[in-house]
Amino acid sequence: MPNTPNGGRRKSRLNGDTSDRSMGRSSGKRSPRHRSPRASRINADTLGGSNRSNVGSADFPAGRKPRGSVVMEEGDFPAGRQPRGSVVVEEGDFPAGRQPRGSVVIDEGDFPDGRKPRGSVVVEEEVIVEEEQLATDMDEQRAKKRRKRIAALVACVLILILFIVIIVILVSVLGTGDEPTPGVGELPETCAVNNETRPITKDEYICDLVTTLTTRESTFLRTFPAGSPYGMSIGWMLKEDTTDFANTPHEYILERFVMILFYFATGGKDWFSKFEFLTQEHICDWTGDSKDAIRCAYATDKKVTDLGMPQNGLTGELPTELGYLTELTRIYFSLNSLSGKIPTELFQLTKLEKLYFDRNDFRGKIPTEINQLTGLTTLLLNNNDFNGNLTEICDVVNATGTQSDFHADCQTGRVNCPCCKTCV
Repeated sequence: MPNTPNGGRRKSRLNGDTSDRSMGRSSGKRSPRHRSPRASRINADTLGGSNRSNVGSADFPAGRKPRGSVVMEEGDFPAGRQPRGSVVVEEGDFPAGRQPRGSVVIDEGDFPDGRKPRGSVVVEEEVIVEEEQLATDMDEQRAKKRRKRIAALVACVLILILFIVIIVILVSVLGTGDEPTPGVGELPETCAVNNETRPITKDEYICDLVTTLTTRESTFLRTFPAGSPYGMSIGWMLKEDTTDFANTPHEYILERFVMILFYFATGGKDWFSKFEFLTQEHICDWTGDSKDAIRCAYATDKKVTDLGMPQNGLTGELPTELGYLTELTRIYFSLNSLSGKIPTELFQLTKLEKLYFDRNDFRGKIPTEINQLTGLTTLLLNNNDFNGNLTEICDVVNATGTQSDFHADCQTGRVNCPCCKTCV
């Protein structure tokens, strides 16, 4: 060692550094690496020169080399030793079966059986767990979608079934439309047309009417003048009506004819409201915007049950054919100008409950057939020119215990009505 000033102090410091490093190794902890090279940090007094002089290899003890800023060559290291810093390490520089730990890529084959790399290599078990979790989540999502589709399909089926049930109920309650089923097609063999006498029964009338509308045979209805209510009714049905009479139920043909005849017989062209009469629609639709002009029972093949046309300018006489509207329960013709006698055929309507004929120009004797209306609860005959006796019908109503509402011109003595509430 060169004889330098304070040489003992440098040796002490070097020995102290060596012992410190030895203590770090024995304790299992690595001592922190000193970044500042000792050569450049040695005191100028120790080296005997300036504090910025370059330090060479001769300035260090035998076998020691500086680690910091001095460039080292491979020849400066003992045999079999290599620098750890800037020298590139190749695989051939390691003993058999050893690999560098830093920059060399590690393959799975470099580990013993059953061992896997812990650092930068992806662990296979974690990947499998993630894949299984992902597959489970996807299965759950697909199952939820499948359940939703099944629920939607079931809901659609239930709605369809409900819709079909509603349609079936409506068809069964309201009927299938304009054309009921019975009496369609050819007339019965017993149908005999007589153009000299008026048909008496309902079947005879249907026979004459259908024959008139479907053939050119001479019938009773053809004997009326073209300008009469009967002639105008038959003429309209033959020329204007688009109904297929050959394939339409006979009962409906008769009711359609009666409503057309009623229109012409009571001056329909001069009514205040013509409603929807004489259109190609079903007669139940002729009521138009009014809810009371014509009412029909849809459960009985859409037959007319109510006629309500008060104060509508009705004139003339009521046709006897109104008696063929067998489902009528109410006739409301108050405050019109109807004249003539009340047709006795009306009192054959056994379902009739309310009859409003007040404030018209009717005259004559009240038919005794009125006593057959056992279900009659309302009867307004006042302000007309009737005469007759209503005693029997009063007794019938009182016997049933029904609350009646009868009015007649009994004050003048022309009508005897012991149960009338009002006698004019």
